[in-house]
Amino acid sequence: MLTQLLRAAVAAGLLVGAGPVAAVADDETHDHHHIMVDGFIIHGPYARSSGPNARAGAIFMGIENQSGQDDRLIDVESDVAAVTQLHTHEIGADGVAHMRHVPEGFPVPDGEILWLERGGRHVMLMGLKEPLAEGDTVHLVLRFEKAGEVALDVPVDGDAAPMAHGHMHGDHAAGGHDHGHGHGNAPGADQ
Repeated sequence: MLTQLLRAAVAAGLLVGAGPVAAVADDETHDHHHIMVDGFIIHGPYARSSGPNARAGAIFMGIENQSGQDDRLIDVESDVAAVTQLHTHEIGADGVAHMRHVPEGFPVPDGEILWLERGGRHVMLMGLKEPLAEGDTVHLVLRFEKAGEVALDVPVDGDAAPMAHGHMHGDHAAGGHDHGHGHGNAPGADQ
């Protein structure tokens, strides 16, 4: 069944494109594109699927570690899908991109940003229980090796522009300008 769900995700066009859960409250701060919670800054989070009948979806964001220690994102959890996993894309021997579950997770060094982006590392939602409707939110728990669990609500935004080097560029996507932030662990940097 998992293989069927992965195929559904590919067909949907997604390839192209430590204690109890921390409460999303007192130490969370919001602005237009950022959520600050439990020593992490979450940049531009959004969820999407390729349409109302899609059986799979994905969540994208930047996770900036300001906790004072290196950490690792080791798991994710959401109740909107039968299976929620950390995934990446790899180019196979046949030259075709394939999604792969990454059970060991991704490192998030202190002071750096882990980018979860289309065509790279991301949160995969397989076997959606209901369609991801524009304007809804997806409750997501990020599980870190040291920091434990960080909970957040991610907006569903099918029109969100892909992140370019980890930034939501919207109207600036074609310009490809640099905001002066380091991208040491952006997808491709360690491949």
